[in-house]
Amino acid sequence: MINGYKYKADDIFYLVKKHYCPKCGSRLKRALVSKVVNSESPEAKNYDFRHYDFGRMKGDVKFYWHDFQCADCGKQLTVNEMKRYEGVDTKKITFTKFMRIVTWTIVAIAFIVELIKVIFN
Repeated sequence: MINGYKYKADDIFYLVKKHYCPKCGSRLKRALVSKVVNSESPEAKNYDFRHYDFGRMKGDVKFYWHDFQCADCGKQLTVNEMKRYEGVDTKKITFTKFMRIVTWTIVAIAFIVELIKVIFN
């Protein structure tokens, strides 16, 4: 018995762009894929069982996501596989790195403002 359903949105904006099959070169279409995963199974570590209203989902949960599929040769690619094939950077920025960027940006802006005050006064 399925205890919950969850849609896993990888990269919505990337999904709507045109992509071509690395094997035959024809245009890929989006394909909705699903899999039932038990929260107690070893493969559960690869899935997110959090639910925004109810905490963590338990038992069998049906996950949905979109992949790319070629209508001509039948090749199926995940979003991450397609990004690697097209050379798109798949690295996610960590919170710490983001905060460093924000901090140094603020420091640079403050320095420029102080420099302008000194020059024009």
